[in-house]
Amino acid sequence: YEGASFHYRSPEEKRKYFQFVRSLGPIRLDEGITTLLSEILQERKIPFTKGTIATTSALYKEDPMFIEEILDRSAIGIDMETSALASAGRLGTLLYVSDVLAIKTGQNSEWKVEFLSGSVEEAEKKAFEVGLALVDRL
Repeated sequence: YEGASFHYRSPEEKRKYFQFVRSLGPIRLDEGITTLLSEILQERKIPFTKGTIATTSALYKEDPMFIEEILDRSAIGIDMETSALASAGRLGTLLYVSDVLAIKTGQNSEWKVEFLSGSVEEAEKKAFEVGLALVDRL
């Protein structure tokens, strides 16, 4: 099975797929590890947001039906890799964002490309340090 074919299906097939996915519910991560991770981030004064991340299997295929679905689930972001890690381990995930597409009302939208600013290296270093601190406390 390859994941991109779904995106070329009929709207009715997509609706059935979303009904099936909704019936599964979200992946639940270990609350103890999630809490510990939150504590470490707070102690280090690293800003973070806890929330639902939607996943997709094909770049740039977020059609209106997909966007409606993730908005219904109050997702705070879209990612391609985090769900695989979460499914495999269910321990916890730390996702840092390297670019932000802010959709605004009207025709204007803004793409803030952070990976060109040098801040990604700093974020990677902090993520690594947080991961070490988490392992140290387990």
